[in-house]
Amino acid sequence: PAPFERYFLGDWRLGPAHLPTRGLVGPLLRGYHRTDALSPRQFIACYWDYTVSGWRYPPNDGFEDGRTRVTLMTGQYIDRFGANSGRFLSPFGVLYKKRALPPSNLDTIDPRYPNNYHVFRVLKPFDVDAGAAAAWFGQPGGGLQYVVNPNYVPNPLNQRVDTQFLIDNGYLQPVN
Repeated sequence: PAPFERYFLGDWRLGPAHLPTRGLVGPLLRGYHRTDALSPRQFIACYWDYTVSGWRYPPNDGFEDGRTRVTLMTGQYIDRFGANSGRFLSPFGVLYKKRALPPSNLDTIDPRYPNNYHVFRVLKPFDVDAGAAAAWFGQPGGGLQYVVNPNYVPNPLNQRVDTQFLIDNGYLQPVN
């Protein structure tokens, strides 16, 4: 397709033109409505910050009622929608609407990961901040989210601690 035909109304910020109903991602989109009750124009006006050309995210790293330090254990499966440069993860299978993410996180960047969905297996334990996602982007939130905290992971080279760091340093193994 032409570059912008693959996006809803030709706008990458509104996500893919067609949302899957099957496969790994389809069931996670149950009950999801990309702009909730807002028109696409109202949605962009509410959540897009033109001064930084990026989304307005909720305060407190998107946690609804605070966070708790928890340990992700070996063998646990977790996932994320978005590039591995991000710090946010969830337990495997949390509904998209409960994550309260922007529709653009569903855009396929790498064809190996449709809808930018990545699943990981924990290879060695590490701590994260955990709590319920705040309602945002027209979504109810409430799903459990994890945020990688650089203070919890040994990092002698003072690198950026994100999902890719966890893969490169043997904490996570991509499985899809």
